[in-house]
Amino acid sequence: MLIISLAGLIILSCKDQNLAGDANSSLSDVAETSTQEFPDSNLEDSNNPDSENSENSENSSERDISALNEISNETAWSLFGFRGLTPPEEPIIVQEVSQEFLGRILNEYISTSGMDTVYEEDERLYKFLGFLEPEDKLKNIYIDVMTEQIPGLYSLKTGIIHIVADHKQISISDALLLAFVQGLAIQENHFQIANQHFSYLMNRDALLAIDSLSIGDSLLSIGFYGSNRFPEANIDELQINKSGDVFENSPTIVQQLFLFPFTFGIEFVHSLRLLGGWGEVNGAYTDLPKSSTEIIHPQKYIEGFNPEVISINNFSRRLPDNWEFIQDGVWGEFLLLLWLGSNLDGENAAKASTGWLGDRYVLIQNENSGDQAIAFATQWESNSEADEFVQLLSDSFKNSDFDMSTSTGKGVLNQPINRFFEIKRNKARVLLIVSTDEDSAELLMQKFDQVMN
Repeated sequence: MLIISLAGLIILSCKDQNLAGDANSSLSDVAETSTQEFPDSNLEDSNNPDSENSENSENSSERDISALNEISNETAWSLFGFRGLTPPEEPIIVQEVSQEFLGRILNEYISTSGMDTVYEEDERLYKFLGFLEPEDKLKNIYIDVMTEQIPGLYSLKTGIIHIVADHKQISISDALLLAFVQGLAIQENHFQIANQHFSYLMNRDALLAIDSLSIGDSLLSIGFYGSNRFPEANIDELQINKSGDVFENSPTIVQQLFLFPFTFGIEFVHSLRLLGGWGEVNGAYTDLPKSSTEIIHPQKYIEGFNPEVISINNFSRRLPDNWEFIQDGVWGEFLLLLWLGSNLDGENAAKASTGWLGDRYVLIQNENSGDQAIAFATQWESNSEADEFVQLLSDSFKNSDFDMSTSTGKGVLNQPINRFFEIKRNKARVLLIVSTDEDSAELLMQKFDQVMN
């Protein structure tokens, strides 16, 4: 069994992303200065072509795996030390593997862990929303992206860190890579995060939030450890993984969900540290964030935000004739933001999605015609937040026919794919029907509104 991040995988770096990704603060900015003593290092900066031990040196030798394990143990003790946690009795062993080998591990894991079903459901949803092309296979895309981008993972079964490196000599980048994976191993050994991932597989938004805590925590640890251990290095310019075309050519939805824990996660964890040090970060593992809303708006987590659980089972059980249930789940604020961004500019998409309190969707299909539809119920923190969402969404409709006095309307969205809409607001609750057929949208809204209100 592997510790899982990003709905199944421990990942470290994104293509062409610095350690801080697109986060507002750099790693060196958020890492506090420490008086902790670190031993002298024989590590070389692989980014420096003039280094005697660089990969360009004629005297380069094969990597000394015992030295790699020594560095691993050093980083582990350092991380445990400033986190105030008890280190394991036995050191974690490091094993160097090829990227192809990691790809085989990931493929085998997805095929044997039940993750196939998760990818199939997400693929159906993303295709309906127009995020994927009809021929796209989400599982294959994810495996290809992860195989290219993952330079390391930790196996609970063997207790071994597997890493990939592109150069023969141990470098500062290797030490930071180990610090990241060690951070994830610390999380699992102390907080049993793997079990939480499996329990939230049916709520992808909650899973994204847990991933963001885990990855943000480990990224901040890199900044803290690296700034003190290698004061001569510019950590923000170090890139751990090689560039590649797979991530760059992957669908935008894959890229955005991949990047979210990096870009928002580190800011979330930084906010917790500012509030109460590493103790506050450690405490988050016993009171996990439950939504992407808390990651985007850390203050909401700090204030005790709890997303509202919405049930639409009554609608799913009483579908109109010839309509059948396919799947259901939660979107969350971040996926809603991405979807709104297809037809609104970034500022208005953010305004429309802010104030999210909860949601639930069900994807259904007409057995006779093959038409599909989504019934989507959203709850907002106030009537005014719901009104703003409805107003901005309806403004993006084509051929819009919306009556603000009754809070009902219909329209067509052309991006990212042509879909017909029916919308109904009742105070802070907003109901949406999104359908491939205009007549079906109206029929389904009548039933949806009747059952939900």
